Amino acid sequence: MSMPPETIYNNDAIYRFLIYYFLEDLPSLETDDRWTLAQTMAAWLPYEKRLADILKKIEGLRGRK
Repeated sequence: MSMPPETIYNNDAIYRFLIYYFLEDLPSLETDDRWTLAQTMAAWLPYEKRLADILKKIEGLRGRK
């Protein structure tokens, strides 16, 4: 299952959650561009071992901004 980068980009709560989740890997990108980070995190999500847990957490964040 994947998540469109637009969903990450447009929702502050989801974006912040994923930034903290991927924090160790993101510094290697050397960018702080929100769109680039949203695209990268969307691409990484399907490969995460804890994807079901992540998606459950994100579902709870969908209504927040």
